[in-house]
Amino acid sequence: MENFSTRAQVAFADRGWRFTAGTRNLARVLEETDVPLPVRDISAALEDAGRGIDTATVYRLLERFLETRLIHRVAGGFFPCANPENGSDSHHFLVCEKCARAEEIFLDYKDSISKQLEKEKGFLLREVDLTFFGACKHCR
Repeated sequence: MENFSTRAQVAFADRGWRFTAGTRNLARVLEETDVPLPVRDISAALEDAGRGIDTATVYRLLERFLETRLIHRVAGGFFPCANPENGSDSHHFLVCEKCARAEEIFLDYKDSISKQLEKEKGFLLREVDLTFFGACKHCR
């Protein structure tokens, strides 16, 4: 499987976007995390690596990563998508409240929930985004 930086470079090229040094450095920060990172932590990691970019650019690049479905917004931070080829509109995460590690999981129940919501509430479900908080196997 390709690493995150390579997937990002391909996704940007497919859209005709430039993959600048700043984009590459941001991709490396995201690639190396196992916890959702808030923007301030991303900016600090870039600064610590001697590759700082202004906060507005960090936000703009994160929006592009979100648009390409390479990352998710999880628990107040940004986290790489485990399987961007999945194409699912349902995203689920396990987040450890002790160490902040996150893991994307795949649950297949959207159709049944969608049918129930349509029947009972007349609600058309577009997307499901669930985050489960608890203790990971390392912290239990």
